[in-house]
Amino acid sequence: MAVVLLLALCLLVLGGLVIVGRGDVESYLRSHFENARIDAFQNLSGRVEILTLEHAVLFLLAIFAARRMRADVVLVLLVGPAISLALVAIGQDWSDPDWFVIVAVCVIGWFAGIVFTLLYWATHRHMVVVTSSAFK
Repeated sequence: MAVVLLLALCLLVLGGLVIVGRGDVESYLRSHFENARIDAFQNLSGRVEILTLEHAVLFLLAIFAARRMRADVVLVLLVGPAISLALVAIGQDWSDPDWFVIVAVCVIGWFAGIVFTLLYWATHRHMVVVTSSAFK
């Protein structure tokens, strides 16, 4: 259940950023972070919208898995995002992060999470998992 709540919180933040920025996240962030480099948020708007859409799909998959008491599906769902976040954390120079690369790697990881979750769920459809205590 904590995974679903965490995904919901992230979805609210991403969706709120797109809504508050009125679709132009790049200009919104540039106007609010004046000390950032001029190209810090370049080409970011379209990628954040894609990431928000993918995150919404991950959130819906997590809700469906939680409702069906499938902790195994929730774990598979987190593999793609976890790997992409680890790569971003290790590979970025955080004194001057490249936000386009961060969002692009997350888009790939989120997409991989969606695809692997759907494939796993399709191939393990009839699997009975007794993990009801994991969702309390």
